[in-house]
Formats: sequence, C-alpha cells, structure tokens
Amino acid sequence: MQVNTYLLLIVIHLSPSGIEADITSLQGVVVEDLQNVVITNSQWHLILHYNLTELQNSASTLHQAASQLAGRVKSNPHLRDRPNIVWESAWVSHQATLFENHLHNLFNRLPMHRIARRSLFSPIGTLYHKLFGIATDQQLKHLEQRWDSAKNSLAHNGVEQLSILQQQEDAITNHTETLHQLIIELNFTQAEVQDTLNQIDKEANSLRALAEWGMVRTEVLMEFVAAQDTLGRLDRAVGAALKGDLTTDILNPNQLRDYLLDLQKRLPATIQLLFDPNGAQLHSYYVIAETKLAATQNDLVYVITFPLRDNILRFNLMRLHAFPVYDRDLQSWLLWDSLHPYVAYSEQGYALLREEEAEQCKPTTPAVCSIGTPIRDHSSPSCEVSVITGIPANCTRHLVRHMDPTIQILGSNLIFSLAEPLNLTAQCPHLLPHTYQANGCGMLRNVSGCTILGPNFRIQGKQTLQRTDYLKLDLMFDPLAEPLSNYSTALLPEKSVLLRHPDLLQQLLDNLPSKTSSISVDRAIAQLNTSYHETLTENHHRRLLHWATGSTMSAVILLIIGAVICTVLSGCRRSMRIL
Repeated sequence: MQVNTYLLLIVIHLSPSGIEADITSLQGVVVEDLQNVVITNSQWHLILHYNLTELQNSASTLHQAASQLAGRVKSNPHLRDRPNIVWESAWVSHQATLFENHLHNLFNRLPMHRIARRSLFSPIGTLYHKLFGIATDQQLKHLEQRWDSAKNSLAHNGVEQLSILQQQEDAITNHTETLHQLIIELNFTQAEVQDTLNQIDKEANSLRALAEWGMVRTEVLMEFVAAQDTLGRLDRAVGAALKGDLTTDILNPNQLRDYLLDLQKRLPATIQLLFDPNGAQLHSYYVIAETKLAATQNDLVYVITFPLRDNILRFNLMRLHAFPVYDRDLQSWLLWDSLHPYVAYSEQGYALLREEEAEQCKPTTPAVCSIGTPIRDHSSPSCEVSVITGIPANCTRHLVRHMDPTIQILGSNLIFSLAEPLNLTAQCPHLLPHTYQANGCGMLRNVSGCTILGPNFRIQGKQTLQRTDYLKLDLMFDPLAEPLSNYSTALLPEKSVLLRHPDLLQQLLDNLPSKTSSISVDRAIAQLNTSYHETLTENHHRRLLHWATGSTMSAVILLIIGAVICTVLSGCRRSMRIL
C-alpha cells in the first residue's frame, strides 16, 4: 500500500550526503493520505448448508475397518508374529480413535466419501466322488472257466518258472545289498524334498497372508488419508469462520465465481458488485467477506456477507496525527481537541471515522469500508477537513502550561515537538553519526534502521517495507505552504487576543488546578475578556473612590483653614475693641 503523507511542520530529511532542513509550516498535525476507499452500506448474504450425517457415518465405518484389520492380525499366525504388522494395526486403531475424538470435539462435520468396502474370501476345496458297479451270474461263470484254465496253465508253467526263478535267485541275491542301499538313499532324499516342500508351502502361506494384509492396510490407510484431509479442511474452515474470515476451505474460487455471476444478473441498476468476478480481483472477495458460523447435530451453516457498491463515490482515506506545539509567545503548549483520527475525503463530500470504524475497512484496492458513517457535503463545517485543506477552522484547541516533549515514531519517521532545544544524534547505516539541535516541532524523515540518541533516551527507527512519499501541501491544495509558514496551532486573531493582556493570561494559567491542567482557547479568551472588564470596572471604582476621598480631604482642609482664619480674625477684632 502506497502512503502519501502531507506535513504541516518542520521536516528534516536524512539524505545520503547528510541531513538537510526543509522548513514548511508549524501546525502540529501530520496528515497521511493512506489509500482510496469505497464507503457502502449494502450487503449480500450467502448461506451455505453442509449435511454432517455422511461424515459421521464415514467416521463410524473407519473405526469398524480398523477393528476388522486388528482382528485379522490377531487371527492369522503369519501376521501376529510380526512386530511391525502388530504395531501398524495398533497405530491404525489409535488413529481411528483420534479421528472420532477430533470429530467429536469440533462439533462440526463435513461430508466425505464413503468407504468402498471389500471382502476377502478363503478358497473353497474340491470334493471328488468315485462310483462302483456289480457283475452278473453269466459273467461270473465265464470268469470261473477262465480262472480254471488259467490255474492249470499256471500249474504247468509253475515248474518252469520255479527253475527259472531258482536260477535268477542267485543273481538277485547278489544285487539285494546294492538295492537296499539305494532305497535308503531314496528315502532320505524323499524326506529332504518333503521338508523343502513344507517350508515352501509355509512361506507361500505367509506371503499370501502378507499380500492380503498389504491390500487391506493400503485401502484403510487411503481412506484415513482422505478422511484426515476432509477433517483438516473442516478444521481450517471452522477456525476461519470463527474469526469471521472466508477461505477456500469454505468456498472454492470456482464456486464463488458461479455464485457472484448469478447474483450479478439479479442486482438492480443502483447496486453493483465491487469487483469483476471474472477478473484478477476475484481473490478480493475473500478479503472483504465476513463469515459467521452456526451448527446443529446434523447441519453446519455458514452465513457469508459480501458488501455491495451502492454509490459511485471514491474517497481518500486520511489519517490525522495531532501533537502539542509549544508557543513561546504564549509560554504554553497548544494542542488539538478531539480530532477524528480518520477522514474519508473527496471533492463531493467527506466522512469522519473513528479508529475502530477505520479498522473495519478491508485492505483491497480500493479499500472497502462497510460502515454506517454519514457522508457529509462540504457545506457542513468540519475541523478535520479544514486541517486537511490547510486552513484550520471550526476547531477547538487547549492551552496547557506544562507537557512532556513529544518524541514518537510515525512509520519510518520520527516526530518531535519540544519547548527547549535538544541535541539529537542520528546513527544510520553507512552514514557517519550526525548531531544537530532540534528545536520547536519537526520530523526526522527516513530513519528506518537508524538509532536516534538523546540526552537520556534512545529510539530505534522502525523498519518498514512500504514506500512513503512526502509532498508539500501546495502540490495538492494551492496555496498552503507559504501563507501558513511559522503559524502555531492558534490562529493569528486568537493569538492576538490572548497576547493583548499577557499578565492576565499568565495569571489565568497560574490559576489552573495543576501544571498539566488545560483550558480551551475559546474559554481562555472569554475569561480574559471577563477579567479585563472586571479589572476596568475595579480601576474605575478605585478612581472614583480616590477622587471622592481626595475631595473630602480638600473640603476638610478648607474648613479647617477657614476656621483658623475666622478664629484669627475674631481675635483681632477683640483687640481693636479693647484699644
């Protein structure tokens, strides 16, 4: 935000080559032109409802899935003997419990996707059946005949076979020992093969169980991640709503744009949107919106309020910084009384804002102030507007006998107002320390990063990233700088009245309850006039009394002289008679 500051005081500029003094005027007020603002009272309320039942059901399903996962681990020996799987199962169950607790503690829920349940079935074995038949009598007779023939044939051939077998018996006996050894080796090999097959089958069963576990675990974890993401967005949305803010967790930009475009079609001609929904300032609606939250067991309600533009006026929002100024002629401090700190000013009118009202303005471009402050035209007198235009009028000022010097940071600058000269040393980066004598009121400009040292204090300049341009008032309001040069916060007519009777003024200030007590300039002038007239009356009465007293004494003296003369004359007459 660019800030233009207009100065009504002595300005001292810190330049790379040194410190230069730029004298303008002494008014005891710094006027900051902050930014353009729009003042409006029209609003649009958008109400959003969220059903929480699905989210509650999903939380319950997640808990059941975690329980089933734990049961699968306990029932399968290939899983329960693995510590990492047992730990993961316990962790999933713990996360399910935390999820439910978090959801319960928030008392607010958002919809989320349902879990797609799946079931795993064990393979079913195969049952094989064999069938047997029964022979007939004819078949049995034929079989008996064939058996007799075969038996006779066997008996005939038995002798020959016995002789042959006898001959082979010796040869077989010779190989029996070798065959026996081979059979033993085959049996041993068969046992090893069986053990290997058993181990392979065991490993296969373990791998099958691990594969099934991995599939189920992955599915549950994916559902947990989705649920935690939804719960996190809900948590952020609720937190923002409780602060009165609108975020994308409550309403995403695409939804907001659709709502605004639909509203734009329904607005009357006298009401407009503040920003173009299709433009780059769509994000400004998140800044100017105010959100309120209400919740029931199964419903979550967001009430979002957007200001609407109901006039075409644009104002400059200005901030007034008033500080006392010491007047050597009056031997007193003069300070402004009850100035509104913020003024929204335009050629068509103005509005006076309190600090809490100005804080309600949203920092967009232009700033949006949704307040009920009336907009006045320039025919209505205002001290604040007169200060901005450079000709203070309709203002109230106070006289104070004693005040502490004013030394304060304003942005990247230092303001001072002193009754006596004061040595200040500026220590700035990449510059040599510079000491100069500060007197009256003025400003050290651009002291970001500098350290200002005084006789018994130390002030560190404020670092700021914003740019501040300082302009003379005659660049904006002509003519201002020269006519106001060397003026104090008391205008010349008022000051001439105050200084008409300096003794009475000092007596008035001395009679204040304390050194820090104040009296308004208008009241001081009234009391001075009253005191002056009372003094005139008293002097007149005194002169009358003095004249009356003098006349009486003169008459008495004349009477005494006359009596003496008469007495002398009477004595002379008696002497003459005697002679």
